[in-house]
Amino acid sequence: MKTRTSIKKVRDFGAAFRLGSKAAGRHVVSHVQLRELGPEDQAHKTAPGVAACLDLECAVVASKKSVDKRAVKRNRAKRRIRPAMHQVATALLTERPKGLDTSKRFVLVWIVRPQRSSVAAQWEELEQDVQQTFRNAFDRALRRIGQQARPQLAAAQPTDGTIPH
Repeated sequence: MKTRTSIKKVRDFGAAFRLGSKAAGRHVVSHVQLRELGPEDQAHKTAPGVAACLDLECAVVASKKSVDKRAVKRNRAKRRIRPAMHQVATALLTERPKGLDTSKRFVLVWIVRPQRSSVAAQWEELEQDVQQTFRNAFDRALRRIGQQARPQLAAAQPTDGTIPH
């Protein structure tokens, strides 16, 4: 079964842009949203050899405003970014991401927005920029997931009126 899919619904794009973490580089901007799957969504299984706790949804969004008004240049920017995204996604899905609770299932929504400079950038520089922006946005998304879990743990503990240090 495929664990890497493309994003189809407008609400998924909107949620990733609004609620996700963002990291900007010289040539691309990465938006990463990490959300936990509910019990009804956890019925599907992943292929063997893949991180069992993580499903990945990817997209490249090249707008007229950020890249170029000509479709040829926007398509070239997307075509150049997809292989770099594939390398990062393959590495992520074959290793176990640090900081994720492996007893739960998560969906990682990753959207990359190329900038005007991505059309003419050197391949190595573009590849490094995609990797770096993904790492930064993914780390922020992990911290956000951790911050959401902490208040629940703190509320479950009895308080004796003292302030913890």
